[in-house]
Amino acid sequence: MRLAEVEDAIVAQLRGAFGDRVREVDHRPDRLDAQQLADMLSLAPSAYVALLGLARRQAPEGTWDARFGVYLVAANASGEQARRRGDAATIGAYEMTEVAVRALDRWAPAGAAGAIEVATAEALDARAFDRAGRTVHGLVLELPVALPRGADPAELSAFVTFDAAWDVPPHGNVPAPPPPSPDAGLGGRDAGDRLTLEQ
Repeated sequence: MRLAEVEDAIVAQLRGAFGDRVREVDHRPDRLDAQQLADMLSLAPSAYVALLGLARRQAPEGTWDARFGVYLVAANASGEQARRRGDAATIGAYEMTEVAVRALDRWAPAGAAGAIEVATAEALDARAFDRAGRTVHGLVLELPVALPRGADPAELSAFVTFDAAWDVPPHGNVPAPPPPSPDAGLGGRDAGDRLTLEQ
């Protein structure tokens, strides 16, 4: 099973568990820029999934432990306690954590090599969250995955043609040359190589 498929399955499982009680459930990169973080915080309550990494397993051969992070973002205009505990109208971070753990722990996505284990669940401490009026809890998921192998070299076609395009950047204070004419046969490239190998 491919990692993107595992990530999509986790997102779908969380969407089903939260229903309409959150505004968004989606995937995100594990390293966020400022704009992506601002977008996440603005859509609370919300949940996001990100791949954290892989670790090799001893057995079976070709199986890896995949680690995913789940970020649960809670918001409530009534203050910090209401963000954690929720109220009659809005789900809080505690309940979001409970829902996510129940939905994911010991659940095996179709095609995975085993079930998910929720390794940790904890509040994430960041002043940026408090300043934005948000409480964020994070889960770390671990599950075994069997990654698909690459193509068998015996099944590949013969390597016949090498085609390379070269774009040469300006150097120092030397002005950039005008782009090559389309009539030069380089398709707008600065230079190119095309080599056909004898078989």
